[in-house]
Amino acid sequence: MEEKFNAREWVPDSNELLDCLAGGLGNLNGLDGPVSDYRLAQVLEISKASISEIRRGKTTLGAPTCKKVADIMTVPYEWVLACIEAERARRAQNVDLEKTWKIAAGKLVMCLIAGVILYQFPLHQAQAGEIYPVYTLCALLSSWRPRLKDRLPRR
Repeated sequence: MEEKFNAREWVPDSNELLDCLAGGLGNLNGLDGPVSDYRLAQVLEISKASISEIRRGKTTLGAPTCKKVADIMTVPYEWVLACIEAERARRAQNVDLEKTWKIAAGKLVMCLIAGVILYQFPLHQAQAGEIYPVYTLCALLSSWRPRLKDRLPRR
């Protein structure tokens, strides 16, 4: 029996985040597959050697690179950072800390999913003079959804 995907439990590591980013950039550029690690290094403004070390599991994404990944993927920086901290805790074999970071990442992703769903409600239905926290949340989340093309560095 195939396991169901649970977004709350999916906490990507550095390689999975790089794979997601490479695939997204490949789609954006009209390629049949992901962009190369060389192109990823250019986009993230890190060395090809750094990408290789991440791919081999020798290191994880650093905080500044996490920020760039979050900006390009238009996801909250806190979520990317929580995922990476969970990976670091796993590598240090600190099960309790890893669990804590995974819970934090799961809560952040559930807020994202809820926000995307709530964002679909038409704002014009709000009555004048009333404040709806849902719409405040939607306005906040809409700031996380800029056009991906505008976030990429020029070649």
